[in-house]
Amino acid sequence: MILIHDGETPITEELIASCAKKYIYATENYQMTQDENGVMEEVNAWFGGFVYGYEKATLHFDYMSNLAFAEPQVYYNLLLSDGMSYVLSPKKCVLYELTEQEFNEKSAEHKAKQIMEGEVIDVV
Repeated sequence: MILIHDGETPITEELIASCAKKYIYATENYQMTQDENGVMEEVNAWFGGFVYGYEKATLHFDYMSNLAFAEPQVYYNLLLSDGMSYVLSPKKCVLYELTEQEFNEKSAEHKAKQIMEGEVIDVV
C-alpha cells in the first residue's frame, strides 16, 4: 500500500486524475449525513475499488443552510468499476494505492469480518 493523500492537504484534480486505472483504498473519508431522526452526524464513508474515472462538481449553493456559498466549493467523486461513485471528503480523506493482490486480500478480509459478524446478505 502506498499513501497517495494524507488527508491534511486539499485534494487536487491532478491527484484524482492520477487515480484512474488503479486500485484505490480510502481508509478515511468523513462525510456529514442525517441519521434516522434527522440529526446531522459525521460518518467515515471508507471504500476501495478499481477507479475508472472521476467527476468534478463546483457548487455555489449550500442546500443544507439554503444559502449561497461565499466561495464556490469543489468536490470530486471517484467512479469505480463496480458502478459505485464516492464523494471524496474535502476535510479528511486518506487515500492509498494498492496492487490487485493487496486489494483482493483487503476485500477477502472485509468479507470474512462481515460473515463473522452476520452482516453479509450475499456471498459471491
